[in-house]
Amino acid sequence: MGIKVMVMSGDRAEAVQEVAAACGIAQTDATGGMSPAGKADAVRALQTAGARVAMVGDGINDAPALASASVGVALQGGVAVAGEVAGVVLMGDRLGQVTDSVGLGRATLAKIKQNLGWAL
Repeated sequence: MGIKVMVMSGDRAEAVQEVAAACGIAQTDATGGMSPAGKADAVRALQTAGARVAMVGDGINDAPALASASVGVALQGGVAVAGEVAGVVLMGDRLGQVTDSVGLGRATLAKIKQNLGWAL
């Protein structure tokens, strides 16, 4: 999909590294022990470097980063505040829904462009 995946978590660094390894995410792209402000700072640093950032979160500790991201995606099972600051709320708790949503969004944008081409 051309998307770089990173893990930013308040959980123990060892646990985060283990999960990242199981998911095929490089150790350098997985950070544990992060505070809510640290996550938001990391999102802003990525944006300053020119990245468009989508943040996926499920709880109050993710709210500052969700609000800072170009697109904030909250999982339904999370705390209500995550849904309040996110631009997108997925109606489930499966991370696979994030890739489904990206695919659907890309297909929709392609159809819009096609329709504009026909209209002009």
